[in-house]
Amino acid sequence: MPLIEAAFVASDSSSQALSVISQAPALFPFIVNSISPRDFDSNQRIEFFHQRMDERMVMLHGV
Repeated sequence: MPLIEAAFVASDSSSQALSVISQAPALFPFIVNSISPRDFDSNQRIEFFHQRMDERMVMLHGV
């Protein structure tokens, strides 16, 4: 999903909480309701991992 990659570049960060990146101001006027790791199976630059027990994180490689 190129919009998620653009939000990372705009935030100058290589990892964010999934809940934060999906509501990033850089995505305006688009609304990203739900993001699943399956949406990024073919994207080698995006990785999902857990931080704490209840927070899913997203990392962009190569930023």
